Amino acid sequence: MSKELTIKTAEFPALQQDPGALREALLENLGGAGLSPFDLDRIGIPAGGGLAWSVPTLDGETVAQEVLGIIVHVQNARAYWSTPFGESGGSAPPDCVSDDAVTGTGNPGGQCSACPFAAFGSDSRNRGQACRLIQRHFVLRAGDNLPVTINLPPGSLKGARKYLLRLVSAGLKASAVVTGYTLERDKNQDGITYSRAVFAMKGRLSEEQAAAASAFGKALAPAFKQVRADDFITPEETY
Repeated sequence: MSKELTIKTAEFPALQQDPGALREALLENLGGAGLSPFDLDRIGIPAGGGLAWSVPTLDGETVAQEVLGIIVHVQNARAYWSTPFGESGGSAPPDCVSDDAVTGTGNPGGQCSACPFAAFGSDSRNRGQACRLIQRHFVLRAGDNLPVTINLPPGSLKGARKYLLRLVSAGLKASAVVTGYTLERDKNQDGITYSRAVFAMKGRLSEEQAAAASAFGKALAPAFKQVRADDFITPEETY
């Protein structure tokens, strides 16, 4: 088997559809309510250093060592709680949120880059950021008409950034390749084992496939710009 997969358009039926028609079908089927990121199946980073993903299917959850798909959209998001989770029980809504990690809404609000709570060392352990950052990948898998979401906590963000920049250096958009997501174990400074996502390009799309994947992501992108507190309330969020 070659290092790169052979990508067949038939494996990705969404690439054969008119994105506008898909959006209209969603509006009709959902009674005009539209699509939100929280309607989509979610694949989360496992806790405790697990090396297998729990993947939702029609037949229930299944375990996979690797998740393969096309990244059709990437969203950075932030959320800040003035009261630490340990004191609030983790159920309180965030005081400030940002659906682009650029501008916050709430208290304190404003530009995230200038916010003291986005600075490293501002959290309760004086190491991380008090305002939590995640990156949400919308990943279209073979056989699906809608993407799944993979939320990456801080410990996986450096690797994600390096991978996405390597694609840029190669003149490739994330939506022009099939990405493989695997997991590896690491430990934080407190000796706690956690899971970190690892990224690799598994195959390139043809020009026609890449154009269709890009159009698909752009058609659905407006619905993806939402943030919810439980995106950030995960066991591995601070690692």
